[in-house]
Amino acid sequence: MKIPDKARYDYVACKSSEFITEENITYFPISPYEIIKRHKWALNTYSSLAKQMSCTIDDISAAFRTDEAYTIFNGNNYTIAYNDAKYADRIWFTLMHEIGHIYLNHFKDFEKTIIRRGEMSKGEYKILENEANAFARNVLSPAPIVEQLNEKSTDKLCIYFHLSKDAASARLDFLHSDMYWNNYTKVTFKIISRFMDYFNNKHCNICNSTSTAKSNFCPICGSNSLLWGNGKMKYPVKIKVNEKSKALRCPICDNEEISPEGAYCFICGCELINRCTNFDDYGNGCGALAAANARYCIYCGAETTFFQNKLLIPWDEEKKSLNKGISLDTIMNDWDTIINKQGGGARSYLRNTLLENGGNDCICIVFPDSMSYDMGRRPTVISELERYIENHYEKSVYFKTRLQNMPILPDGVEYEGLPL
Repeated sequence: MKIPDKARYDYVACKSSEFITEENITYFPISPYEIIKRHKWALNTYSSLAKQMSCTIDDISAAFRTDEAYTIFNGNNYTIAYNDAKYADRIWFTLMHEIGHIYLNHFKDFEKTIIRRGEMSKGEYKILENEANAFARNVLSPAPIVEQLNEKSTDKLCIYFHLSKDAASARLDFLHSDMYWNNYTKVTFKIISRFMDYFNNKHCNICNSTSTAKSNFCPICGSNSLLWGNGKMKYPVKIKVNEKSKALRCPICDNEEISPEGAYCFICGCELINRCTNFDDYGNGCGALAAANARYCIYCGAETTFFQNKLLIPWDEEKKSLNKGISLDTIMNDWDTIINKQGGGARSYLRNTLLENGGNDCICIVFPDSMSYDMGRRPTVISELERYIENHYEKSVYFKTRLQNMPILPDGVEYEGLPL
């Protein structure tokens, strides 16, 4: 089969939608590392190849004729090599680009393929590259989802979809044309349907709680730093209320004889309805009803009556008490999320690491290669990890590090030539 005369964007739209369905993707950001691992494709870095070949990363780039990434198909499996000297966000897109080459059958459908790049003309090469780029942006940040978000800020798109600034700009530049092909191939509704749960809720970037899609402010901490999707912290409902946010029994004196019309307990005078305090005696202002555990109004950000009357404790105090029982396993299960919150350089070094429970609040990070080990075990990286976990989990942990296939050693003991 010959390489087409132009990029098949209709084909890419169908295949990217099909890929999202087959991989059971229902949330963002989408990790190419998880996909590569799930398919058991081999993954290598330019730095490790350079070390094996006793040359430089530039030499590897020259040999592959690209300083981004290169994929090889041996007839049975795929090997992806990528330039780990690039920023982590750029690597994220680059790896999905390579997955695109695989999923679009660029290695199987054509007489000339990227494996034999020298046999391809520049025009043929560009056509396949355009298809892989379209695949990557439509999987990482599907056009129907971006349009649904109605988000024009590249900074927000970077956060939502883990994109680089360049990739986020390209996402917006190609949004109209990608939507055309999604509509043309009738996959728009299919994609939106897969992410309905994602759009039903928002989560707070500060306290990590979940609120409704219509929230302007977090009901738990009052922040307006909200992102789509569910948060991981659940702040308990300690006061049971009815559909009108009215307590079923007095939270102060435990009186159960609550008048259907009254807003206050007739025994102790406690205000029984949780609502926004931003209103006056004439009913002007917000005054919206609030959830039982809400400290702040989701519409205007004002305090609620329950919080103002000290029926609810400050969110950070409650979070601290909730996190007391957090285990190392919980932190280890959140490892991908924790990595994504680190700086760009640290993210790239921590990718593909494994964790081991060292006991006594110790976690061992297992690095797959010496390059990532040398960079990822630096005190600045480790201390930032420990500080992040302290702030977000209210738990003090410490990290040890080792290379894969090397045993963990006691504190103070070093590998020969590899100080811990």
